[in-house]
Amino acid sequence: MNILNNLNMKNIQYILTIAVFALLMGCETVELDLTTDPNNLSLDQVDANLLLNDIQTTFVGIYNGYNAPSRDIMRMENLFGTYFNSVDVGTLDGAGGEWAQSYQLFSNVEILAELNEASGGELPFHTGIAQVIQAYCYVMLVDYVENVPFLQANDPLNFPQPMVDSGPDIYAAMLAQLEDAVVNLQTETVNPPNDLYYGGDSSAWVRLANSLRLKMFLQTRLVNGPASMAGINSIIADDNFISSPDQDFQFQYSAAEPPVDSRHPFFVGNYLVGGAGTYMSNSYMFELLAGKSVVDPRLTHYIYRQTDTDPVGDFLPCDGSTLHDFCYIGDFYWGRDHTDNEGIPNDNTLRATYGVYPAGGAFDDGLGLGAASSNNLGGAGIVPIMLSSFTNFMLAESAITLGTSGNARDFLNAGLMDSFSKVSAFDAGNPIDGADITAYIDVVLAEYDAAADDAERLNVVLTEYYLAAFGNGVEPYNNYRRTGLPNDLQSPILPSGTFPRSFVYPNIVVNNNFAIEQRAIIDQVFWDTNPAGFID
Repeated sequence: MNILNNLNMKNIQYILTIAVFALLMGCETVELDLTTDPNNLSLDQVDANLLLNDIQTTFVGIYNGYNAPSRDIMRMENLFGTYFNSVDVGTLDGAGGEWAQSYQLFSNVEILAELNEASGGELPFHTGIAQVIQAYCYVMLVDYVENVPFLQANDPLNFPQPMVDSGPDIYAAMLAQLEDAVVNLQTETVNPPNDLYYGGDSSAWVRLANSLRLKMFLQTRLVNGPASMAGINSIIADDNFISSPDQDFQFQYSAAEPPVDSRHPFFVGNYLVGGAGTYMSNSYMFELLAGKSVVDPRLTHYIYRQTDTDPVGDFLPCDGSTLHDFCYIGDFYWGRDHTDNEGIPNDNTLRATYGVYPAGGAFDDGLGLGAASSNNLGGAGIVPIMLSSFTNFMLAESAITLGTSGNARDFLNAGLMDSFSKVSAFDAGNPIDGADITAYIDVVLAEYDAAADDAERLNVVLTEYYLAAFGNGVEPYNNYRRTGLPNDLQSPILPSGTFPRSFVYPNIVVNNNFAIEQRAIIDQVFWDTNPAGFID
């Protein structure tokens, strides 16, 4: 598919970027050969490094786009109103939406592949990174809306209204592409100058590719158990996936402020002028604070309390309500129940908010509490996309449900250890006490050992996965649809519609492509074979 003639806006942005860079470097003149048509650049006029940079940065924007509504749906922060508010036709819509950004990214991946071919195979590392990222994006599209354009995508001259391909076919294509990516990544080549995730370590990208394969095999275990079992056992045998926190796939923000603001969105939305813009989830905070006989030691890293006073009067509009399960959980954790859409008081500088992990905010030491604390990481947080704790929890699930290699209890223990190790090391000045970690893990393993059957054991695993995934709503949303676990998530306190088993297509896509018919949020993606209404 030749899509070079679709690069008009991107090429204009590229030219402007070069011009601005030259001016900033103090050049007296800037010569731009505007006789070259930016709509018809040849391959030798496209910079592979800049193209890869765009693919990498576009990816995190796409991921954040899925992540935000998923966190709300999964009670990791307050869902204000109905489920459809989070998954309506505008959710993936617009020029900056996940749909448009994904297909822009796919175009750039195709161009990079053409550059590699035209150069005689001199860009395998660039190509391998792009292939892994493209596979991740296609998997997310399928996981959220199932059938999407693939074979006819990004070829408007031949397919102005591309047909959709099935989710299973796209999954199969991406599994094959990940194998090709591994071959490219294991080919000796010059490193790209700006590997924003792994700093030029091709072996790390291979581990990510295999971890994504693990996720895909587990995701499809309900529709093809034997293939999932074989695929996962092969990955375990090869032992080349993300298995320690130093191998985690994450996007790192910095504390840099405008004009080039690279601070974590959680920080920007909750620590700047005006105070916190997000209500944390009462049920999630309660699980951390009082869900077990010991407090979860990650609580003070995940959540920052802005005040040491209890909410009363207008600051607690749910007070006296019989609908609310929590309303206020105590200990100055101001949050909201699931789907609570009460009027919003002027509590932006009082409500609990994101802490040091993963937002790059403040550590809650219980002492110097205050709004917009100056004692923070300045937004130098991360997006936790695929962590070693996640892969361990996935392996525990597959051992329980598929009988794959390894001991589920050992994987559970390893997942817990990796999660605590990561969170503890995030703020070097505030490590988690080792005795607290041991006490927590002992409680979890005792719950696992006391479980009556595999269903209860799986619930222990998925609950800990849920708690370790703080800042990542994508994987808990997938897990919940696949397993219905954790089994004690707070139900909506108000009539909120049916739980979304998928998202819907962007309105602009349906209106402009007769080949795509709108779907409903009750429609299930191919790997979700569970009964209708089994989760809320």
